[in-house]
Amino acid sequence: MALTVSGPQARPFAGEPVLPQARPCCLDCGSADYLVFGEYVPARLLQDSLWSAASASYTCSQCGGNGGREVPPSWVPPGWFWYQ
Repeated sequence: MALTVSGPQARPFAGEPVLPQARPCCLDCGSADYLVFGEYVPARLLQDSLWSAASASYTCSQCGGNGGREVPPSWVPPGWFWYQ
């Protein structure tokens, strides 16, 4: 089944939320150099031209902290070449 949109709502990224501009970093130690990404969900179009923001979860190999957050739509985890 193909998704088609017509009319004024057909603009690319219509209804897209304001997304974060910063790359993820560890909230405990502040470093982004030691993050190991366990999950990444790209931004996606939901019903009624609403967008779900991209998100990533991670563990810090330096301090052992973990977390997750929304990420910019153009960002992908390093080494996850299938999303580039």
